[in-house]
Amino acid sequence: MYEHKTYESEMLKSTHDFITMITKDWDNWQYPSYEILKENYESRPNFTPETRHYAFKDEKMVGFLASAKEREIEGKTYGSIQRPFILDDNPEIEKFLMEKAVGALKEKGVNIIRTNYRKGWGDMGFMKRNKYSDGEVYFKAARIPFKNFNVSGISEEVRELDLVEDKQALIKAFQTEMPQTAEEIGTIIDNWKDATTILTNAIIREGDEIIAHSMVTQNPNNKNANMTHISIYKEGKEELREHVFKYIMKKMQDTDREELNFFIGADSFDVLPFYESQGITFDDLKRYELSI
Repeated sequence: MYEHKTYESEMLKSTHDFITMITKDWDNWQYPSYEILKENYESRPNFTPETRHYAFKDEKMVGFLASAKEREIEGKTYGSIQRPFILDDNPEIEKFLMEKAVGALKEKGVNIIRTNYRKGWGDMGFMKRNKYSDGEVYFKAARIPFKNFNVSGISEEVRELDLVEDKQALIKAFQTEMPQTAEEIGTIIDNWKDATTILTNAIIREGDEIIAHSMVTQNPNNKNANMTHISIYKEGKEELREHVFKYIMKKMQDTDREELNFFIGADSFDVLPFYESQGITFDDLKRYELSI
């Protein structure tokens, strides 16, 4: 039998090491650095250690599953379960952890559990074994071959964000896409001042308005980087997306990064033709649901 434990702070390093070992051969997989994981687990007020579940055997960690109570939508309370990390994909460990996680979420009043999956993230059979519904595409993901792009003809309007001069204009732009208040968005922008992971923060400004924005952050633990969707905030200015895209590709070509990852949500699928016209191919990220 297995011993069940929930998260305690002294388990964090061994948890990160265990996940790194289990996922070393997974394709398209990214996981936070130890430092970011520590911040997520120990600095966020809504973190719930009782929803992080471990399986031990002979005092050795053999499985880990992260879950959480999320939010209420149309009278249903949603929770999440991350694809579990299981030694040797042992189905008994998986069953043991799922029973613990589902039971804990039920006690918190959760009705529906969501789990996300992308091709290459371990054993796909997890969804079928646990009787999830058919997956719905909610994100698309790609690796952009930035070294191959022609970056000529970039508009001089594209430039780097000035965190002081452009702050208020960016807050107004972000408010058209984000649910946070102006003060909350301002705090996010202020935190960029000391960030060492930002490779580029590209904008186009027209008068008092920022009409285009995208940024790239780097992973400090490897040669990867991540690009945000290129947002256009003014109707009739869609052609600017190509200039921002080329600007970012040029910036990337001047770095030592090896991979540029890109994710786009379902609410922005209408602009997929632009990215596909640049020769970018996408994988589906699917969301599966389990009623409990």
